[in-house]
Amino acid sequence: PHPLLPTSPHPVAAMPRHAAPWRRGAKAAQLALVAAVAMLAALATVPLRVLFVGGGGKRAPLRSRVIRAVFELPKPPPRKIYADDFTDADIDKFYQETISGSGGEIPPGRLRDLLAPTQKDYDFIIDQMKQQTWRMYGGPRMETLDDKKGWVWLVAEFVITGFALQIYTCIPYGRRPLLIAKRDDVDGMLQKVNWAKVEERIDITLGTQIGEEARDEDEDMKDFGGSQTTSAPASEKSAAAETSAPSSQAAAPSVDVNLLTVPKLRKHLAELGLDSSGTKSELLQRLAAAQASK
Repeated sequence: PHPLLPTSPHPVAAMPRHAAPWRRGAKAAQLALVAAVAMLAALATVPLRVLFVGGGGKRAPLRSRVIRAVFELPKPPPRKIYADDFTDADIDKFYQETISGSGGEIPPGRLRDLLAPTQKDYDFIIDQMKQQTWRMYGGPRMETLDDKKGWVWLVAEFVITGFALQIYTCIPYGRRPLLIAKRDDVDGMLQKVNWAKVEERIDITLGTQIGEEARDEDEDMKDFGGSQTTSAPASEKSAAAETSAPSSQAAAPSVDVNLLTVPKLRKHLAELGLDSSGTKSELLQRLAAAQASK
């Protein structure tokens, strides 16, 4: 028999070492896998926020720079800027088209598949329009949470897995608005909604993009307790100041912009003996109410 061919019923065991170079490669792969697992175990103890630190004129900690070097974390996508040209008249026209029907159930089709795959899903969406618990930032620079115009929008956004539904209390530039209602009269809108018109809007994006600008590396994490070096957008600061100092309480102090990160808001509310749970918008409203009552 050929000297390199196995004669044992177990070929791998019988094959000479020099005849099986792949075994040395497999051993190296095993060692590399063990090293990778050890690195991941070590990184599991690193707070998530260090992955996103940087900015504010300070150099990121060494561990953060090493993590970035190893994993080559991508930079946040640029912020899209839209022309602020959707006027109050346009909003009213959009609303009148919305209520140009006779309401009722959503006809079968892709709109029904999107809004009401089950009755429970539909009830949840309508409840969110009424409660506005989860709201998205919008406006021409994606910085506005509430434009104080008194409208609530149900918006579709196309993502990698399909359409996602979102609630806005400002003009949803760059998104596909489906429904609009007065914030205190969602049921009134549903009684007259034109479902055929709403279905047409699935394919229509609102607004004209006029540019882009770079984001800070940790800007997208500020709402999740990431870096605390990035200040809140100017529009958010002004909105917070407006909610914290109503005309009837002109002497009430405005919300400190340094408290606009979620961790600081929670800490400050806890120091005041207030509930510190909830979304960022809820925390701001709670703080504004506390300041207004002083």
